[in-house]
Amino acid sequence: MKLYSQRDRRWAAKTLGKTKQTIGRYGCTITAISMAQTSFNITSDPAMVALRLSFTPEGFLLWDSLKNVGLKLEQRFQGNNAGLIQGALAHPKKFALIQVDSSHWVLATGNYSVGIYKIADPWDGLRATTKRYGKITGGAVISII
Repeated sequence: MKLYSQRDRRWAAKTLGKTKQTIGRYGCTITAISMAQTSFNITSDPAMVALRLSFTPEGFLLWDSLKNVGLKLEQRFQGNNAGLIQGALAHPKKFALIQVDSSHWVLATGNYSVGIYKIADPWDGLRATTKRYGKITGGAVISII
């Protein structure tokens, strides 16, 4: 898996689709998706994903547009749903995005301890754990189609 930072100068100033929101400021979700795609040997980077997906004017991802990059939203969830996260981590064609502190999205990469996960953080492109943030507030399970 390639680690990407949404603040990388190669794409930080590019916009999310046709919005005015930039990847550097609001691109954590698509950057996490890009990292996940590389773990499935799909050539991807945040700028490529931003061009292919659709967003609200505020820059929120329209989940149905994942089909444009060969993905499908399986389930969105609220809170720390360990069963869904664990299931995605164990499945060969799925991955889990975790929402932390109600606004930031990270890619789950493994288990750390009960209720805490190893992550790839799109903010800085580093590996960390969800302990870095206050609370897991939701997430999404996505599959490769």
